[in-house]
Formats: sequence, structure tokens, C-alpha cells
Amino acid sequence: MGEIRQFPTTKVEEQQLEEMTKELEAMYKALESAHGLINELELQCAELEAGYDAKFAKHVEVVGVENVSVHLLNYCTQAEDHIYGQKN
Repeated sequence: MGEIRQFPTTKVEEQQLEEMTKELEAMYKALESAHGLINELELQCAELEAGYDAKFAKHVEVVGVENVSVHLLNYCTQAEDHIYGQKN
């Protein structure tokens, strides 16, 4: 004989919704945790960038912008200002 399939009932649909609710709750909890982590990383990054910019500016004063290694410009948030003469 063939496979007997249960005809969807209100009870079955409700059970499926309950299962989906649990999955959604887990996903939202994970998203909340990820957002918290991203926020913390952004704050740490901003702090490190500020220190990098200050140190970079001092380095430019000593060696001159034309003598700065190009890869050091990648993370300087004020690189264009230094390059185009808007900063010393």
C-alpha cells in the first residue's frame, strides 16, 4: 500500500507555527548578540583609528607626506587631507 499522509489540520498548522516561532526566537537572539558584538568592534576600531591618525600625523611631520609608505595611508582617515595639503 501507498504512504498515508495526514491531512493538514488546525492542530498540525499550530504545531508548525510553534516550531517556527522557536526558530525565529533563536535567530533573533543570535542577531541581537551579533549586533552587540559589531557595535563593540566598531567602538574599538574608532578608538584605534583615532590613535593611528594621531601617530600618522606625527610621522608625516617628521618624514614629510611624500616619504610616507603608501600602505600606511590605507587606514588613516585623514590621508587625503595630508596628501592634498589640507593638513601639515
